[in-house]
Amino acid sequence: MAKIVVCGNEEFTLGFELVGIEAVSMDKFEALISKSSDCGIVIISQDNYDTLSLKLKNIVDKLLKPIVVILSK
Repeated sequence: MAKIVVCGNEEFTLGFELVGIEAVSMDKFEALISKSSDCGIVIISQDNYDTLSLKLKNIVDKLLKPIVVILSK
């Protein structure tokens, strides 16, 4: 079964962790969106999305699995 993962700093991920969603730091983001990942949904903040390289943004925008949800403030 695919899992939901939130990716970001502790301040952003704390609420998700409280409801049982796994949290990881942004340095593991590329591994989460790889084809070998078992993630179904990856949640990141708009601030973290803005810091991604243009190449990585293009990959994220075209992904079908996992779905990357970008939350803005």
